[in-house]
Amino acid sequence: MTPDNMTLVGSVVLSIIYMVFVFIVLLVISYLVDITAFILKRKQRKSKEDSSSSDLKVSEFSISDASDMKMNPKKIAALSAAIQAYAGDDVKLVVRRVYRESAGLSGWEAAGMEESLRRSL
Repeated sequence: MTPDNMTLVGSVVLSIIYMVFVFIVLLVISYLVDITAFILKRKQRKSKEDSSSSDLKVSEFSISDASDMKMNPKKIAALSAAIQAYAGDDVKLVVRRVYRESAGLSGWEAAGMEESLRRSL
């Protein structure tokens, strides 16, 4: 079939064939991405298992760890004491991580975002 003497039915059939071909190629690419992600996750799981199997002991809080932390150790101790007082004496408390909440949007930021969402293109 050449473009000069192609009928309407022939062009529709050819378009459908090309669409199916493109769909199959995209599906194959999608499966390749899934397989790659699966292989990478499996490798990460193996490395985590290897690191957890080694004998690592939990050490006391040291001065070298204080430079890596963003919060002051006194603040962490105050937070731990406040949580322990709230929980009661019968609960054993271990603080492993302290996360900071984001401050949220200021009034100007919220108004700017709202205005940008209201604008019609």
